[in-house]
Amino acid sequence: MSAARIYGVVIGMAAMFVTARFLGPEGRGVLATIVAWVTLTATMAGLSLGEVSQHRLQKRYRTDWLPEILGTMVFFAVTLSALAGLIVFALYRATDGALISGLPTVVVVVAFIALPLMIWDDYAQYLLFAAGKARTFNIMQMVGGTIGLGSIVLLLVVFGLGVLGALVAQIFTQALMSLVSFVALTRAAAGRLVVSLREAREMAGGALRLHVNTIGVILLAHTDTLMLNHLATTSEVGWYQLGYQLILVMLIVPQAGSMILYSRMAEVGPDQLWVEQKKLIIQVLGLMVLLSSVAYFAAPLAVALLAGAAFEPSVSVFRWLLPVLLGMSLAQLMAPQWIARGIFIPTSILTICAAIANAGLNYLWIPAHGMIGAVWATLVSYFGLVVIVQLSFAVWCDTKHQAVRTGP
Repeated sequence: MSAARIYGVVIGMAAMFVTARFLGPEGRGVLATIVAWVTLTATMAGLSLGEVSQHRLQKRYRTDWLPEILGTMVFFAVTLSALAGLIVFALYRATDGALISGLPTVVVVVAFIALPLMIWDDYAQYLLFAAGKARTFNIMQMVGGTIGLGSIVLLLVVFGLGVLGALVAQIFTQALMSLVSFVALTRAAAGRLVVSLREAREMAGGALRLHVNTIGVILLAHTDTLMLNHLATTSEVGWYQLGYQLILVMLIVPQAGSMILYSRMAEVGPDQLWVEQKKLIIQVLGLMVLLSSVAYFAAPLAVALLAGAAFEPSVSVFRWLLPVLLGMSLAQLMAPQWIARGIFIPTSILTICAAIANAGLNYLWIPAHGMIGAVWATLVSYFGLVVIVQLSFAVWCDTKHQAVRTGP
């Protein structure tokens, strides 16, 4: 587990503390909703080209790949950002603001300034690692997180600018990090940016195969927040989102395990790694059960210290969502097998089905039960569907490993 990742979690917790304390449930609900909208738009518009670029690099045998890949991805970032922005603007005007209900127009406009920055940030992180700039990326994340937290404190605590202040702080931080990554990559490319139509066609073709799964993942992550905003109150969005964010913080453990598996997978392959991977999965899931038990009892004190008495309903949300942590952890730890075996279309179909089921259950349960309805929908999706699918795949991997080991 890298120092940059741990530092990022600490900074994220600190930012959560500041926004919860100075925005309250309703303000944090507004912030969570608009950030979810921009993140969803950026992810869908980005076409998963960061991941596609890694696939493209495996097929290139020249060492001077960076100018062409970098130039093409800058072209995509600018073009797709402009296109997505125009579509969102048109839909917002056509629905008279109903597309993003309950949010002030100025908040929506300011938030979507971050759209091109978010698309570029996703591309840049893959290119930095591919170009051997992992240290630059880690330093950038740590410095950017520190500046971002300082900006939030300045604009929320000192100047009292509320949700707009939090958004401006985020945009400023992303703009700074985008600039640093662009400069670092341009220098690595010796100042040459080449837009290749051939490369653009190849990347677009790769996006058609990979992007459906990304859309499913992001819908699963943000559907609850967006539907709560439409079907419940902004305060419930704030309470739910704080509980959900605390669950995501605990995912740092399986994420670290997943990175170890990706590294080992490149050395020995999926079948040879399975025994080692299975042991690690059992160990990590056992640890997550232990951490969940501790977190269940510590939740009231943690939420009170972190966010204050106004967020007491988040304790129930967090406790209800703890089983979801096991589903998310199992998905993280099984992902290297899916990727290494190239099983993209089945995993895309399964993810989209889970996202559709989650949206349908939210539509049924939120009007009657509020944020607890969103909790139940997430439980069915992650602790139900996701766990069943991942365990079934684990059994298949075990059978495949046994067949390879025994031979014909």
